[in-house]
Amino acid sequence: MIYLKNNSKGYSALELVVSFWIVLTLIGIFGIYASRVVVAAREVALRNELYNLRLSLELYKVFNKSNPKEIGDLYNSVKDYFVMINRFDKAGKLLDPFGNEYYYNPKTGRIRSATERYINW
Repeated sequence: MIYLKNNSKGYSALELVVSFWIVLTLIGIFGIYASRVVVAAREVALRNELYNLRLSLELYKVFNKSNPKEIGDLYNSVKDYFVMINRFDKAGKLLDPFGNEYYYNPKTGRIRSATERYINW
């Protein structure tokens, strides 16, 4: 049998620095990618929630022949028909996936997000 003699007592400083740099680079790449995925998922959730809220508003108008006075009335009246939002602030207002409230105009029946980039959706 042949035995190899191992004189190594550990890693050199250069090997540790290179390994540390590689790990940090991978963590940075993953962090950037993960944040983009989270924003994209929130955008999809916002689009779906706005669609559900607007469809709920149409259903409310069919049953009651008018727009609700506030978005809370809409939520309470049609929550049995749609899977609705479960995010509320301390005052009981509905929140979008980005943590901002939904704006509702009872005269026009327009529902929109308060998140700055998505106001016109």
